[in-house]
Amino acid sequence: MTAHTTKTKQRISRKKLSLHIFAGLLIGGYVAVGLYFWSGQNNMIFRPLRAIERAPAVPYETVKIPIQESAVHGFWLPSTAAAPVILYLHGQNANVGKNLHHAECLQQLACNVLVVDYRGFGETFGALEPTESSVYHDAEAAWDYLVKTRHIAPERILIYGHSLGGAIAIELATRHPEAGGLVAESTFTSIKSIARWREPLTNLLPLDLLLRHRFESLEKVRTHELPPVLFIHGTADAKVPCFMCEQLYSATSGTDKDMLLIEEGPHARLPDTGQSMYRAKLKSFISQCFGS
Repeated sequence: MTAHTTKTKQRISRKKLSLHIFAGLLIGGYVAVGLYFWSGQNNMIFRPLRAIERAPAVPYETVKIPIQESAVHGFWLPSTAAAPVILYLHGQNANVGKNLHHAECLQQLACNVLVVDYRGFGETFGALEPTESSVYHDAEAAWDYLVKTRHIAPERILIYGHSLGGAIAIELATRHPEAGGLVAESTFTSIKSIARWREPLTNLLPLDLLLRHRFESLEKVRTHELPPVLFIHGTADAKVPCFMCEQLYSATSGTDKDMLLIEEGPHARLPDTGQSMYRAKLKSFISQCFGS
């Protein structure tokens, strides 16, 4: 064997080794990203907020609804005994004190309002981390509290959810189509879809295997009976794209559905130009569901 042949083989061996190392790094990086997504998805999805910023600026009662591990904490904002009741379900990175502008606005529309925290949020302790199953359970506990403790007829209850709370509200409405109405504001079609939209790199991950929380709202509105439903979304929403609202509306079975798209509306607080439109549509929808 000549010296030239030996050197050639050595170069080929080094190239193969480099390729193997590179492939190993790629595979290791891919696995690491998958493990990061698997382990961190609870916080990515829920981002529970503990500290309650403020109490309602209107008269209210503090509510504690017993659950297995603790008690669901919330605020009851009364209107009149005969008024309909809105069960308000907030989104991620929030609690009952952060979205009170929503609850107070609804109470100003002559409705009783119950706003609650899921376990892991605010003063609802219990499990260290919320899960898809646990937030559904806590929303169900709030529903039972209204029906069984406050003796409110299901048809007098409107389920209202914002963002992640919209997905929880849709699930609760599939369980209780006898409810008077459903409002889903600024919500998404599924966790898989919103992950693909927010982080294009997740298209490289096997999300069907990695996701422990799915919130398959699009499939639910397509296949389940629902009460009258109103979808609301701002066209300038940077957290959840407006086209997901349109997809939910189009997929919803039945004809008792409506949609309000607010021009230049963001994800949370609406601009002054959208407030009057928002209130008018809500008032109209509430009248449609419950009468004057």
